[in-house]
Amino acid sequence: MALFHNAPIDNLPYDVIREIFVHCVSTDPFRQPRATLEPMLLTQICSSWRSIALDCPTLWNHLYFCLTIAKSEIDQTEIIPKRQIELLRWWKGNHGSMMPHLCLGAKIKHHDVTQEYLLLEDSWDFILAYVASAQYLCMDQFYWVQIGRRIDNGDEIMFPYIHTLVDLCNCNNPDVIYRCHSSIEVMGRIINQCTSSLRYLFLSLHYFPENTPFPGQWGALTHLSLREIKISPAAWFTLICSFPKLQWGNFHIWASVLGSLDNIDTSRCTLRELADMFITFNDRNNHSFHISFLFAYLYLPSLRMLSIYAPIDSWTDIPSLAEIRIILKSTPAITTLVLGPDFLSLDQPHHVELFHPMNVVEPIWDIATQLIHLQLEINIFSCGGKYTPEEALDIFIKNTFLSNTGWLSLKSPMCPIQKISIVDQGLLSLFDRPPDYALASLRKLSGEIPNIRFELTSNSPRWNAEEAWKDWH
Repeated sequence: MALFHNAPIDNLPYDVIREIFVHCVSTDPFRQPRATLEPMLLTQICSSWRSIALDCPTLWNHLYFCLTIAKSEIDQTEIIPKRQIELLRWWKGNHGSMMPHLCLGAKIKHHDVTQEYLLLEDSWDFILAYVASAQYLCMDQFYWVQIGRRIDNGDEIMFPYIHTLVDLCNCNNPDVIYRCHSSIEVMGRIINQCTSSLRYLFLSLHYFPENTPFPGQWGALTHLSLREIKISPAAWFTLICSFPKLQWGNFHIWASVLGSLDNIDTSRCTLRELADMFITFNDRNNHSFHISFLFAYLYLPSLRMLSIYAPIDSWTDIPSLAEIRIILKSTPAITTLVLGPDFLSLDQPHHVELFHPMNVVEPIWDIATQLIHLQLEINIFSCGGKYTPEEALDIFIKNTFLSNTGWLSLKSPMCPIQKISIVDQGLLSLFDRPPDYALASLRKLSGEIPNIRFELTSNSPRWNAEEAWKDWH
């Protein structure tokens, strides 16, 4: 009797096994290659699997690699382990002519006398050629600085295949050591070397000057994420006008001084293809810069989803809903509106004013006639000891959805809204499921307004935006 039998997978055609291998590979773009992890593990099971894995370029097309940099004890020149360059060359050979997706970091470590090192300068030509062949490129500042130096020395560095660029400074990667944020001028000089047009860009800037021109290649961008922008109104409109083909935008804004629009042609501020937009407004102390100002001179005829995330202090004009109405006038096709956090706060004076019986206003859907999904982010536990969670939720629901004031008018037969999502991370993080009193409140709402579906959820488009750039990978 034979002790060993062929495994069922050995009877499958090679192309089927390759497909299985591809589905085995992790989707985490920030995982260093290790012998105990796929795809490298697949080369160590048997000679047959090794042959299949090495003959499948798709397995090796995505790479996150963090280069180890040390200082020579002789002359303090930068050196890197020889085995790292050997691994990169081997990896590159496995995906062959496929244009790679690269995430490249760097870290400083002490010189290890047990390892064999190479001069970084001697290996940089290979590293740069590898970087320039990428179609998706996510790098920290170490690589950008090195490339910038080459350009300063007169080298022509082309990126003929790149369609996505990500600044690794924003990846919260503990191995990234170069934390300084690149300026738009430096990034522009480098990306001007691209021979193809970028489509996806994820960058972080500390300051965006008003008169800084964007590289011409960026005009074809369809997806743009800019984090921690310190921006003036004039700079905002310059930015908007620079991306006429934008379809998806994510902007984290620290507002600077209000400034003047005297020299800005606001009639050009139209993004006809923009369908999804996320605005995170971080400045809690600048009361002269309101959210609505970002939309006052905009026209976004194709926008379907708008998420606005701002601290309570930013909603200073909410008593008359002036802020939201100004925004909605620029987004006539909007179907999903996300407001938070605490757009409607139980402890803020404007909450009482907003729902006062004498403060009757037209419902927001009389402007946004296609609005079918409204999402409100709240924090029931932000009220401290003033209310119990049950009381706070009841007050919120009564004032927000059952009030006789007209800002929602959910019971009107003309109301187009079909779903309302209540997002409360505090409420959901303390329980495996929504507590009974929350479910009871939702059932009461459904009974009062049967034509609208209410849900308590943590699936916010804002949080999806934080992760959306990984989907480009």
